[in-house]
Amino acid sequence: MKKKMKMFLGYLYFLAFLLMTSDGYEGLQNVVKKCRNQTGSSRKRVLILMVGLSKSGKTWLVENSPTLRKLFQIKTNLIHELLREEFPELKDETVGTLTYWLVQFLTTYVRKNVLEGAMDLGFDIVLDSCNLTWRKRQKWLALAKRYSYRSVIIEIYIAEILLQTRIDQAATDQIKANQQVTWPDVYEQQQKAYQRVAWYEGDYVLRFQSEVTGVGEFESRLKLFFSSCVS
Repeated sequence: MKKKMKMFLGYLYFLAFLLMTSDGYEGLQNVVKKCRNQTGSSRKRVLILMVGLSKSGKTWLVENSPTLRKLFQIKTNLIHELLREEFPELKDETVGTLTYWLVQFLTTYVRKNVLEGAMDLGFDIVLDSCNLTWRKRQKWLALAKRYSYRSVIIEIYIAEILLQTRIDQAATDQIKANQQVTWPDVYEQQQKAYQRVAWYEGDYVLRFQSEVTGVGEFESRLKLFFSSCVS
């Protein structure tokens, strides 16, 4: 109940931020414009939906896959960075605060606007965010169907001990940078929320575990799907 109340207040904060201040709206449009400032190399109308916990290796895979890195990319990390540049008052990332929920709603707003703009142009798209719950995934998959896109879900697996090591290192980096330590709370919240992907959710579901699956093997399976798509 407490979490839902903070989410609701965060949503009201978002509406006020968006509708009652011209600077807020204009700033958001600047963020959307910067995220759209790219092109994709393929137009087969495919949406790639990354799924996995923070620090599991989603962005690493996108950057190291010859196929994925050439596509139109919508990265949560980039959206957060641009929001902080445009609105310095949003730098408090403490999990569960009103500012935290405001950033979540602003990120969703930007992501949806950028995604729809890319779909209007027919670009193949990589949506690089956690997408941990069934409901969130269904929202993007429904949008894909509306635009006559095929969907690929790539779920990232990682050994628990390796993930915990990365979270600990991220928290240590925050301490060294004299920042508030938020990563342990993020990790705990995501673990509670995570709903594993079912095989029927997308048109094609791929699972990748960096300690087991090589990028080459993953790439061959991804190319097999793209070869079945008609431009």
